[in-house]
Amino acid sequence: MKKFELIKRGNYMFIQSISYNNPINNLDQIAKELRKYKYEGNVIFDLLLSTGNTSNRFLVSRFLKRNFETKSFKKAQISPKIKNEITIYYKDNIEFLKNSILSKSTIQKIVDENQLD
Repeated sequence: MKKFELIKRGNYMFIQSISYNNPINNLDQIAKELRKYKYEGNVIFDLLLSTGNTSNRFLVSRFLKRNFETKSFKKAQISPKIKNEITIYYKDNIEFLKNSILSKSTIQKIVDENQLD
C-alpha cells in the first residue's frame, strides 16, 4: 500500500503524506519513484498528517544522483500560495485527513477554511 503521493508544484517535488505514516520512513520507496520521473532537485515533505501543523511540518532535502543527500534535510518555509494548493488537495482527499493524527476540529478547520496557517 502506498503511503505518499508525489506532486510537482513549481520547481519542487512535494511528498504528500496520505495517512498518519511519516513518509520520511519510506525514503527508499520515494527515491525509487523520483528516479522513475528522472527528477533531481529539491524535495519538500509535507508531514501534516503525521506530525500535525507544527514548525516541523515541512522539510526540504536535495535529491541528486538517484539518492537523497541525507545531511541536506532541514525545515522549510512554504509560500501562502503553495499552502493554499495543499489545503485544496486535502479538501479533495478528506479520507487522508481522517486517517491522520489530526483532531476532528483541525480536520474541520481544513475543510472549512481556504488555508491552514
